[in-house]
Amino acid sequence: MNSPFVESTSRWLRWKQRLLSATTVIILSVIIYCNLPESFHKNVFRIADSRLSPEGAYRVRYAEWLLRYAAHMSGFDSKWQMYGLQSRFNWRYIITAEYGDAENIVQQTLPLPRQSDRTTFQRKFVDFKEAKFLLNIYNDRLARETYARYLARQYPEYQGLPVRSVSYTLVVQYILPPIVAVQQQQLLERDVQSDVIDTFDVTSERSHVTGTVVGLF
Repeated sequence: MNSPFVESTSRWLRWKQRLLSATTVIILSVIIYCNLPESFHKNVFRIADSRLSPEGAYRVRYAEWLLRYAAHMSGFDSKWQMYGLQSRFNWRYIITAEYGDAENIVQQTLPLPRQSDRTTFQRKFVDFKEAKFLLNIYNDRLARETYARYLARQYPEYQGLPVRSVSYTLVVQYILPPIVAVQQQQLLERDVQSDVIDTFDVTSERSHVTGTVVGLF
C-alpha cells in the first residue's frame, strides 16, 4: 500500500503532465493561428459581420485582437517562412536630415550603420541587428516617424544649423529570375531605383534638446 506521500507525489506529477500538455497545445494552437493566411482571418470577420449583431461582431474582432496581442507579447507570433517565397528585390534605406535656416539649407546623410563608414568589426559584430530593426519599420510609417524624431534629437545640428526634417529614401534593386541570372552571370539588375517615401518635419524636437549636444557630426 502506497504511503500518503507517494500518492500525493503521484497526483502532483499527473497534474504537472496535464498542465504541460495543455500548455503545449495552447502554444502550438496560437502559433498555427498566427500563421494562417490573411484570407482566413478576413473570412472570419466577414462571416461575423454578416451573421452576428454589431456587438457580437465587435466581440469577435476584440477577441482576435487580444489573441494576437498575447501572442506578440509572448513571442509566439513569428511567421513561418522557411519554405515561403523569397523577396525578389534587395532594398535599403538612406536616411538624411535637412539642416538650415532662412538663408542656408543643407542636406546631410546621417552617420548611421549601413550608410556610413564602418570598420570590419562594427559591420560584423555591432551592426547585425540593424537590418532587423529596419525590416521592423519597413511597413510601419508611425515607427519611421518615431525613429526620425529620435534621430533629430540625436543629431540636432550640423555646422551650427538646426535640424528641420528627416527623410527616408528607399533604394531598390531587383533580383533577376534564376534562368536570366545564369544567362547574364549576375544576380541583380543593373538599374537601381530610389524614391523618397517619407519626409518628417522634426522642428518641434528642438525644444527637447537641452544642455550639451553630444551627437554632432
